[in-house]
Amino acid sequence: MEITSCIQNYLNWPKREEPKLRDFFSKAVQVTIYAMLGNDDWGASSTHLRELEEQGMLRLIHGQKHVLGDGYELIGYARVPPTPYHHKGR
Repeated sequence: MEITSCIQNYLNWPKREEPKLRDFFSKAVQVTIYAMLGNDDWGASSTHLRELEEQGMLRLIHGQKHVLGDGYELIGYARVPPTPYHHKGR
């Protein structure tokens, strides 16, 4: 039963963080948050992220291009295979 609880807790993190996001946006109304699941994130979490996007709290970037201004664009591509590059600090 404990592992099920841990998994459920992980899957629901976007829902748990929603009040913090609402508080943040009440103080920083000009900020845009971009989000994308990483290689180790559960796909089920995307359901909650889509709900937050529908509420205007963040923008999902996987498979999309967002124009940031001043000639910059943000393009998301999730779940890429590991690369041969290593962190310089290691």
